[in-house]
Amino acid sequence: MPTIRASKMSLSLVCPESLSPMPYALSAEGAPARLGTAVHEWLGIAIDNYNKACQQFKLIAGKYRVKEDDLRYLGFTGYELWKKIKHLFNFPMLERYYEHDSFGLHLTGHIDVHEIVGNRMVLVDFKSGYLYGDWVDQMKTYGW
Repeated sequence: MPTIRASKMSLSLVCPESLSPMPYALSAEGAPARLGTAVHEWLGIAIDNYNKACQQFKLIAGKYRVKEDDLRYLGFTGYELWKKIKHLFNFPMLERYYEHDSFGLHLTGHIDVHEIVGNRMVLVDFKSGYLYGDWVDQMKTYGW
């Protein structure tokens, strides 16, 4: 059964062969990937406790070997956006991993922030570091 990460759903739809096993592994250890991971970690802390997060920049930057100034800029930018939508959440769940088998597919993904409110799910997926245009299929996969 093919496994599809929600963040790779658009690629899977455009290029089904991308689901095939590869004889080599691609690394996500590049500087942009490390920065994105650092920003996500900082925002997860900030959403829960902003003051604590503001004391963590140096620690998180060192952990992921990224520039502290880059982390600060992207972290504060993300937090400003969060402040505009946080009223949609009562008890946000942070960085939760999900997997689901359906129609012969194994779907996986980490949802940055979400909450089920009544009969709807409100979710946030922070994009950091560069413009990212194929997020719609990722959100639909989380809904699925």
